Amino acid sequence: AYTKARISPSEISYIEAHGTGTPVGDPIESRALSDALGRLRPMGDPLLIGSIKSNLGHLEAASGVAGLVKALHCVKYRTVPATIHLQNPNLTIPFEDWNLKVVTQNPPLAATGRIVVGINSFGFGGTNAHVILESHSAETSAPRPEMNRKSDPRGIPLFLSGKSESALKAAARDIAT
Repeated sequence: AYTKARISPSEISYIEAHGTGTPVGDPIESRALSDALGRLRPMGDPLLIGSIKSNLGHLEAASGVAGLVKALHCVKYRTVPATIHLQNPNLTIPFEDWNLKVVTQNPPLAATGRIVVGINSFGFGGTNAHVILESHSAETSAPRPEMNRKSDPRGIPLFLSGKSESALKAAARDIAT
């Protein structure tokens, strides 16, 4: 996802992990985040990770949405809410070697400039998703005129999804025609 978005691992401000909270799941996710991102950052600049589940519990099917809301909070307020209740980190996760750091305080993110936050989530049946959020740049954004649903239906955001790029393009074609 980061390669396609042309985002270097060193540009990532924070990853909202799925955080299974299990002895098996957390090391697997942590290792994957390390292999894909953490180890590609300069050592001493660990990838910040955390999970909303420590604050709210699992929430089953809504856990991904809760992670998205937390990630949006990070971008909007330029701070990361702490992962709470982490008394005994999983000993099978060598955080320092993997260049990962669980956020246990409320660290501020960059006061100005770009913020990149990732959301890693798993669904039932083996579905995996990773979403990247990026702060907008007020300097380069042109103001948008007021949109009125009745006078300009093109001003309403439309979200599409597909299991592949070709499926997404087919969905877009279907909506457009």
